[in-house]
Amino acid sequence: MIVAADEVTRSLSGVWGLLQRDAAGLRQFDASQRGLRRSFAAIFLAAPAFVIALAAERERLGLLLPGTSLTDDPGLILRLLVMFLAAWALPPLIALLIYRGETAQSKKSLSTFTVASNWSAVLAAFFVAMPAYMLARGLATPALTAFYLIAFGVLIAHMRWFTARLALGVSGTSAACLIGTDMGLEMALGHLLALT
Repeated sequence: MIVAADEVTRSLSGVWGLLQRDAAGLRQFDASQRGLRRSFAAIFLAAPAFVIALAAERERLGLLLPGTSLTDDPGLILRLLVMFLAAWALPPLIALLIYRGETAQSKKSLSTFTVASNWSAVLAAFFVAMPAYMLARGLATPALTAFYLIAFGVLIAHMRWFTARLALGVSGTSAACLIGTDMGLEMALGHLLALT
């Protein structure tokens, strides 16, 4: 499925608006069934962020050595890919479980939230990749990288909270529960995968 450049530009502009708490950002997304299907292709825009995260993780583990390849540890690639896909899939899945009314309005709200969530995950992936890149290149210490990851994590969580509140029409508390559940599950999955 090929997504047109104008749809990418419009959708990322919408994400930027949501990051700035601009409700008009939500109107930038195509929440039709076609737009919903096409929003899943946004994951391919974040492929460079995945490669950067993989290089940073190899650096953290001491595996980024001369003569080695980024792809010589399939287990590491699989664990990171699971985390990457979970960050993409969990918010809409949790929203579907919590907010699955049968009315046309609730279906449209869920579709809008899913489209916005899919496109916002592109920005989130790059927010996570920037500190990872700095660590892999030796431009930041592990402590500074952790600080950046926490700071960007707060921005991402706030954007997702605002998006959930706006798109789903729920209270701030309900949106916080949804995003808190998402982040808790992602952290638990990361911990589980780190043990394997």
